[in-house]
This record gives sequence, structure tokens and C-alpha cells, in this order.
Amino acid sequence: MNWIAKFAARYWIAWWLILAGIPVAVAADTALSALSSVSSVNGTDLYYTVQTPGSGGLKVTASKIAAYVLGLISGDCTVTSNVITCTKTNGTSFAASATTDATNAGNISSGTLASARGGSGVSSPTAHSLLQAEGSSAFNLLTAATAGNIVIDQGSGSDWLSKALSGDATLAASGALTLATVNSNVGTFGSATAIPQVTFDGKGRATAVTTVSVNPFAQVTSPTSNAIYKGQGSSAPVASALADDGTKVTTSEPINLGSQLVSVEIANASSTGTTLNALAKLTGAPSTAVIAGTSDTSGVIGVVVGGAGTTSNAQIAVKGQASCIFDGATTAGDYVQISSTVGGDCHDGGSTFPTSGQVVGRVLSTHGSGGTYAMEVFGPEIQASTGGGGSVTAGSYIKVAGSTVSAPFLAPFVASSYGAVQ
Repeated sequence: MNWIAKFAARYWIAWWLILAGIPVAVAADTALSALSSVSSVNGTDLYYTVQTPGSGGLKVTASKIAAYVLGLISGDCTVTSNVITCTKTNGTSFAASATTDATNAGNISSGTLASARGGSGVSSPTAHSLLQAEGSSAFNLLTAATAGNIVIDQGSGSDWLSKALSGDATLAASGALTLATVNSNVGTFGSATAIPQVTFDGKGRATAVTTVSVNPFAQVTSPTSNAIYKGQGSSAPVASALADDGTKVTTSEPINLGSQLVSVEIANASSTGTTLNALAKLTGAPSTAVIAGTSDTSGVIGVVVGGAGTTSNAQIAVKGQASCIFDGATTAGDYVQISSTVGGDCHDGGSTFPTSGQVVGRVLSTHGSGGTYAMEVFGPEIQASTGGGGSVTAGSYIKVAGSTVSAPFLAPFVASSYGAVQ
């Protein structure tokens, strides 16, 4: 109470006499009148009148002054054994003695604040150490971390621990992370004639690197225009017999297809279409590929070897070896024609060149019944023909286009008895 402090400081002698029970002369009327005439107490001053000693007066005891003061400060205080106890200041209640909140926590000058009251419960924590909450109990003081360490959770119910980073990297106190060296062979690899060969481990790290020599076309110092090059083993490539001028590929050497074929691609007819290993012909405008019919005796362009169906393009063999479905038995070397019994099938036309119908190739193997067998596909459409042949009588003249050729012209030629001109 500030007014009590000022009162005691200003009139400490009078207070000492009163509390000691020594009579103090006061003017009864004036003192009480002066005290009672004060309408309010401002908390800093207390007004009273004391008569000059020896002139008589009223003996005022501590209890009387306390009671009178209590009356001035209303019902905020009580007096017990001359002790004034106040519960309010300026009408506002004091906080309970056991309660500390944000408004008066600064008044705590000693002791350790429990964690349940917002403190740590630790009286003297080590400098730079870490505090770990332990519920309502005092905080746990963790061991001070080592420079470059990281604090790692050890799982539910366990304390956090300071651990050094290990394994494939280390961590400095500055925060710099240093990766472990897994490949000391560092530098630049590869050249115009060599490429790098890198080994990676399961973590994606390049653990080794070497250089492997290659033979790129860069070794050809002056490439031939339009030439298609061929390899020469460990030597530089050389120009082959093939050339490509951007519009066509040409060759200066014979082409050996071996057991392969030459094919063309033609769009499949959307209706009917083509069948794999069957003969195909053209239909419509623009022309599309469709399976040959039993009444066809010409018009076949080859054997379907891929892309059969009613969409996309059919790959049709026009030369070389291809497999065709035969409607019956075959004999190796026989001529192949269009089947008149099964649409699109091939037919063994016999060993003698046929006299009618289209000849599409020759069969390459002998079989006792129908099936899919290899054949040599002929090139452009070849039709069988009647006529030709016959014999020439020895000593007779040859008539060409309705005219008789004179004997001198025939002198170099003599007809044998077999009809062959020699």
C-alpha cells in the first residue's frame, strides 16, 4: 500500500510512540474532525492532527488508528491484533498467493517453476543442452549435442539422441554435407573413337568408369557420295555396291535373295480383303488387294506374306521364296497355278509348263496332301500359251509371215530330222 509507506516514512516517530503505548497529545475534536473531514483517501497521503505535547489531549492507540484507517479504506481490509490485512487494491482483488499468471509471473525471483505451471522443472540446465518434455514431470535434460551431429527421434517412448551422420555422407558443424568417395577415377571420358563405359551400384552411384574403343563412320575420311557403306571388321568401313541418291537404290553387283523375298505393300480391300499365305489380285479403283477367286485364271500379283485382312496394307511377295497354301499334293519342281477349287489357294500344275492359265511359280517340296509349302514366286504375270513347237522337214524352206525365204538365205541353217534348226 503506497499511502501506508508514505505515511510511515513521513511520520515514523509518531507511529513509534503510538505503537509503544506512549500517550500522544492530540486535539480530540480537531484530530478526529480533521480525519473525518477527509472525504477520500488517494492512496498516497493520510491526514491527521496531533496537539503539542504537554497541553493535554487524547491518547490514541495503534488499534484505534488501525480501525480508523480501516474505515477510510472501506471493506477491502480487516484488522486482527493491530494487523491490517487487505484483499484488494483500488477495488481490484489480489491474485491468490499460490497462483502465478502472465500478469504477475515477473514477481517470481527465486525457486524452480514446475512444468505443470509452464516452467521446465529443471533448476540449473547445462548451457547449450536440449530440454525434452516429459509430460507433467520435470523436463529431461538431454546431453549437449556434438558439433556436426543431428538430433534423431529414437521412436515412441524413447529420448531423442544426438547422432553423427554416417554411411555415404558426413555433416559438418557449418551444415556442409560431404558425400563419401565411391569412385576415385574422375575426369573426362570418351572421344571420337572411344566411348565411356560406366558401372552403377544399387544406389545409383557411378562406382567405376572405363573407356571402350569403337569404329564409327568418322574413320572414313572422305565418304563416297550416295554410297552405302559396309563394315570391314576392325578396319574402317568401305563403300558397298549399293548406292542411294534419295530417289532410288541401285547396285553394281548381283543381288542374291537367298531364301528371302521381294515384297510390295498394297492397301487391303475393305470387303473380303486378303488371307495370309494365299494368292492376291487387284480390284477396284484405286486398286486394292483382295484374295484370288476360283474362277480366276490370271491377274494374281503374288502371295500374301504379312498384313492380311481388310484394313491397313498387305505385304505381297512378288519375287523370291514364299509359302503358299496348296489345295492338294505337290511334287518338287512342278509349276504352280491358281486353284480352281479353293479361293486363293495354289495348285500343282504338273512338271510340264502349262498350256493355259497363269503360272505363278514352282513348288519347292513334295507332299502327299494339301498344306502350306514353300515355292519360288515368279516375277511379272506369266501366262501359259498354246502354239509354237513342231518340227521342220530336212531340206524344206522356211516360210516367214506368208513369204517364202530363198535357199541362199537358209544356207547357213540345216533342218535336222528332229526339226531343230542348226
